Amino acid sequence: MSTSLTKIRKRISSIDSTMKITKAMKMVSSSKMIRKKRSFYDVCNYQREVQTLLKKVIDLNDVENLTLTKPNKGEKELYIVTFSDVGLCGSYNNSIYKYTLELTQDKNCDVLYFGNKGKNKFPNAIEDYQSFLVSVNGSEINKFFIYLKHLFLENKYKEIHIVYTNFKNALVFENTSLKLLPFDLSEVELKKEILQFPYHYESILKVKENTLEMYLSAILTKCIYSSLLSEESMRRNAMDNATKNAEDISKQLKLQYNKLRQENITMEIQDIVVNSMN
Repeated sequence: MSTSLTKIRKRISSIDSTMKITKAMKMVSSSKMIRKKRSFYDVCNYQREVQTLLKKVIDLNDVENLTLTKPNKGEKELYIVTFSDVGLCGSYNNSIYKYTLELTQDKNCDVLYFGNKGKNKFPNAIEDYQSFLVSVNGSEINKFFIYLKHLFLENKYKEIHIVYTNFKNALVFENTSLKLLPFDLSEVELKKEILQFPYHYESILKVKENTLEMYLSAILTKCIYSSLLSEESMRRNAMDNATKNAEDISKQLKLQYNKLRQENITMEIQDIVVNSMN
């Protein structure tokens, strides 16, 4: 009987130690999530501002003139997938991996991924940016977009997609695919009439192309920051669930321990009574 009590006591101690770790990790994730949420909303505001500028500069008649809106001669598609650098974030990586497999099934395409966790998922990826998300910022994302733009303009890929986790709220996340290039201007709800510029520019078309590039870079930035926030939120939720599960198991074991201990005491009392009667 005492052996069983010792085993249960050791298990309770082990679970309580684990619970302390998951609580600490939950606090860390909560703090990171607050910072990433602030950054994400800043990026969203920036993207809306650039979209407002885009509507002032570009109209639907520009579809045939802008290089990033016209189809090219490429034959393959490129899918950029956002994984995490570290684990303990629930189903984040497996979910985006399965979603990407569904998207790319029976397609002539290549995969490029962010994050260390994509290494085992897509070992044959054309290129990886495993450390890209460690200290990601708007400048680095803009450089990456320029790289994608060159791939598109050089006809290496007819379409370029970003696959990311769309942050809805702290509990709801949605796997999403967005076609970056060629960009569909109709999605921005542009005006149909030809816009008149009050100032003289050497190349109005160049101004429009630069504005569109700025907008597409902002969209890419928003997708990446959405994934980072979703990842941290899912990690926080995973640690919260692990803590609650540990608490439940600990309570059950303590009840079992107390019940077994009480039975042990009762049996000892019975032995004492029997021995005294003899």
